[in-house]
Amino acid sequence: MDLVKRANDQLELARDAPAVDFGRNITGSRLAIAEHAVREQLTHQENPLPPQPVMVTINDPTRNSIHGYLAGTVALHNRCRAYDDTSLGEIHFFGFRSDADFAVAMYRLLLDRMYADARTCESDPAPSTSALSPSDWRHNFMGGFIERAGTRMARERADQLVADELGLPASKVLEFLDERDAAAQTALEEYMETRPGSKSVPFPFFGNNEGYEEGAQRGWAATGEVLGR
Repeated sequence: MDLVKRANDQLELARDAPAVDFGRNITGSRLAIAEHAVREQLTHQENPLPPQPVMVTINDPTRNSIHGYLAGTVALHNRCRAYDDTSLGEIHFFGFRSDADFAVAMYRLLLDRMYADARTCESDPAPSTSALSPSDWRHNFMGGFIERAGTRMARERADQLVADELGLPASKVLEFLDERDAAAQTALEEYMETRPGSKSVPFPFFGNNEGYEEGAQRGWAATGEVLGR
């Protein structure tokens, strides 16, 4: 059973799927990669030289604060961390190889979906009646999409389902997943030591957050099953 392939296949199925199927496929893919992570931790328990986190870099010359915010949100909820290097136009993902590769693939999928939803919503009356400029309204829309997606990912705790699949206590599964999450955080902190002066910048919203709710209600962020395989 190739769990990494299953996770990637389900992400690909989500690409052009309607909202409910989009959410179901992403949930399934996240459960598959979480199960792979636990199996990998079990395999390497007795290994004196276990695998270490890696840095996966994507070049995104068109990147902006939206891209960095989405990358950070996806990474955080998939046992990874992300660093948006604005000076180089790159986004770095830190985590174990399978987790980091999955986070990159999910980031790209959600980025495409978010922009597609924003374009669809721009034909609705809301942007034209807003006091904000179209670009600021779109910015708030995407911020709402990302924050709702983050809330959903935080609710989708895979530990119990993976525990049932593997016949392990949920507390042990959670321990394995948390170990990988902590290793990703350490890898980011070590990298940040090489980037003096770097700091996190809060994501800005414009005006009275017009567009935020429309973004939060779009696509996978608000539809589909919260858990399932």
